[in-house]
Amino acid sequence: MRINFKKNGLDIVKFIKSTKLGPFQKAGWLMLAGAFSLMGCSRLHHFPKPIIKYTINYVARPVSFKTRLPAVVKVEPFGSAPDFTSSHMIYATNRLERNFYVYHQWLSPPSQMVSSALVKDLKTSQGFTAVTLPGVPILASHVLVGRVTDFFEKDDGAKWNAVLGISILLIKESRVNVDKQILLEKQYTTQVVCQEKNAFAFADAMNTAVKSISNQIILDTYKTIADQANLAVD
Repeated sequence: MRINFKKNGLDIVKFIKSTKLGPFQKAGWLMLAGAFSLMGCSRLHHFPKPIIKYTINYVARPVSFKTRLPAVVKVEPFGSAPDFTSSHMIYATNRLERNFYVYHQWLSPPSQMVSSALVKDLKTSQGFTAVTLPGVPILASHVLVGRVTDFFEKDDGAKWNAVLGISILLIKESRVNVDKQILLEKQYTTQVVCQEKNAFAFADAMNTAVKSISNQIILDTYKTIADQANLAVD
């Protein structure tokens, strides 16, 4: 950065050099002028704008069941499509272009936030004997594997939408018959309108989208396990 440091329309450095001062006096004044210049630079310096981070943290009101199934469901860490592996808040203005907010980010990558929300909702539903994570020393009867396929803001003319896509695979833990291990494979997709055109509204709409698909996954998981075990449930 270069600053033309002037006073009363005259360049101070030229003014000092043109005065009838001794060499040491001129050097002193020049040093003082340089110090003032640095002070001017520091005043013009802008501190970095803080980055605001958002998370998935909705009020959990998942589906609930009267009967607990005799099933221990282990939720594996979710994977993610290449576009959504980072904490960037991605937005799309057309079919091919992708960009991200500079001063707004997710607190964690989408796959981590989505799987964490699903685990919380599965436990709150009280539909299973237990819901566990990898590393927990409990033998699981079923494994839920997931992948975030879409997690972005769609800027479509007059309205913006939070677009969420999740694919899941429900597997029965069995070493006897491999062909019957896969009980359910399904893709879930939804769009929720952003109430305003900003990052906060996008995050809020995405919370609603995650909550909606989480409930659908829980219902399908419960029904699939009950049907496979020939259990009559409400």
